[in-house]
Amino acid sequence: MPYNSVGGTIASMSEEKATRGASRYDAIVATLVGFLALCVSGYTAYMQRQQVRAIVWAARAAIRNAKCS
Repeated sequence: MPYNSVGGTIASMSEEKATRGASRYDAIVATLVGFLALCVSGYTAYMQRQQVRAIVWAARAAIRNAKCS
């Protein structure tokens, strides 16, 4: 294989470019997965808050009905 002035082969240079492209792709995919995980986490927190509010309102209504009867 022919050598360049740095001492590596031409084949290793093309492999390096392919690796760099793959690492960019991996970084983009990892960023998207992280963003989706953040969205799911936010939605889960929102749903849990709504459930807690519903439980509190049900308890308040039960107490109010017990006092009125």
